[in-house]
Amino acid sequence: MNLTVQPVTRLADFLLVRDSHGHAQGARPSRPAGYLRRYAAVSMMILFICSLLVFSLAEPSASPRFAIYLTSPKMDCRVSTTEYRYRSSVSLKDLSLATTPWITEQDIALFDPSTGTLTVLEGRDIPYPAPSVHGTLFVVVIDGKRVLAGAFWTPYSSLCCCHLPIIETEPNFGDPVAPDGFARHFKLPGDDPRLRTLFEQLGKLTH
Repeated sequence: MNLTVQPVTRLADFLLVRDSHGHAQGARPSRPAGYLRRYAAVSMMILFICSLLVFSLAEPSASPRFAIYLTSPKMDCRVSTTEYRYRSSVSLKDLSLATTPWITEQDIALFDPSTGTLTVLEGRDIPYPAPSVHGTLFVVVIDGKRVLAGAFWTPYSSLCCCHLPIIETEPNFGDPVAPDGFARHFKLPGDDPRLRTLFEQLGKLTH
């Protein structure tokens, strides 16, 4: 009787990773791959924490305490575009305002209540809007409340809306306004206690 021996290899058994009890386990990932996964998880956690810190430390954008808004669309001082009769009063709540103010307290250096003159900070180039010959309405807003309406007006126009506070967009001779089309000084009612109180709180009131 001839006995033949089949060669058997047990190499696969030796390649299996065994636990402390001798039981075979699946192949473990290589060390570089394991390190890569670990670093990716740590990086994601650090990024998440940094994002939380950024959002928690970021200050919400505060609304301006003082602002002058044009209407949207622009409106002049007439009752309508066809009538030459001027508005005797303006209902502030009915006016639609532009989304961006023309000027805020951040642009103002000083307010002189004796003359109502507001002085713009040096270096702030704030162009005057181009008003119609009938004057272009604006609204003054203090702490989010509409307090008064006025009009941008050019003295080259013979049609004056003098029943409203006026900001002249062109300098007269002797006026302290630079003739470059930018606001340097302009006037609002100096006897308005709301303006006086606000600019006193802001430390921008001249005595």
